[in-house]
Amino acid sequence: ATLLTSGCIVAPPRSHAKMGSQAADAKSVAERLNAAQKMREKINAMLVAKGMLPKNAVQSPIQSREVTINDSLNRTILTKRTTHEMISKQTNVAVTVRGQYIPPGSRPPLGTKKLYLYLQGSSTEDLEKAEGIIRKILNAGSASNSARNKSKKPKPPGFSFPKTLGSSKIASEITRKVAVRLTVNYCKTVGYPLLDKLKGPQDGYLKHIEQTSGASVVLRGDGTGVAAGEGLHFFISAPKDSASAVSAVNSAEQLANNLLQTIHKDFSVVTSSAPAKANPAPAPAPNSVSAPAHSAPATAPGLAQSTAPGLAQSTA
Repeated sequence: ATLLTSGCIVAPPRSHAKMGSQAADAKSVAERLNAAQKMREKINAMLVAKGMLPKNAVQSPIQSREVTINDSLNRTILTKRTTHEMISKQTNVAVTVRGQYIPPGSRPPLGTKKLYLYLQGSSTEDLEKAEGIIRKILNAGSASNSARNKSKKPKPPGFSFPKTLGSSKIASEITRKVAVRLTVNYCKTVGYPLLDKLKGPQDGYLKHIEQTSGASVVLRGDGTGVAAGEGLHFFISAPKDSASAVSAVNSAEQLANNLLQTIHKDFSVVTSSAPAKANPAPAPAPNSVSAPAHSAPATAPGLAQSTAPGLAQSTA
């Protein structure tokens, strides 16, 4: 294989190509990537030493790190886009939410990780700084952690905690709730994976709504491990300082209602035609912003008789 580096191309001798291919096949993917990275660094160092390549032309490889937030009471704050943007501005580290929330005492499904933040940065120093901010938020509100952290390093300059840790209400955001009238427990009894249907494959439906509307969208309430005292609902938010905040929230609400309409129809079809089916095909993602469906058919089994207390009625 040909190795491409900044400023030069290095190819192995043809006579050894077959042997090299056989050796590469015997290695794991991780070993090959590691070997290629080391070779690239070695060649770049030689070129810099000979003056054939300027030092600033050698880019640092992207580094990554994972920080588990599944078991923290403040995990809701750490799933918000505004929090990610704050961390990114202060550390130059990209932050994304991955994994799935796993309730205490439960085991994650095969191949699924507990809820965590995936960090990507160009230096170890940036990653450590970002992780430090995240852990301060994770530990905020704990008396024992607060006492222990007094003797540790001071928090980064300009850093401040979100105004209300562990709460869904933040003064700097416009928020809205859209109730899910299907109940998690009933759907479990008929083998209908409600939460998976609402999230989509790899949270694809939630990401679609966020990318289309510009607002942040998360599932909260019954069965999610966040705001467990409330009924299941979409929690939509957008920064108040954004000129399009109201428009973004309205658009996200309509898309959420479109998705709910599709879920209600899929649920009715699945439970009426094949009630014992454990894994029906996933419902399609919402395609556009259109007039929202405010409720599912009243005859559909498993629908809550009224919206959960404290949840705003969705409007067009």
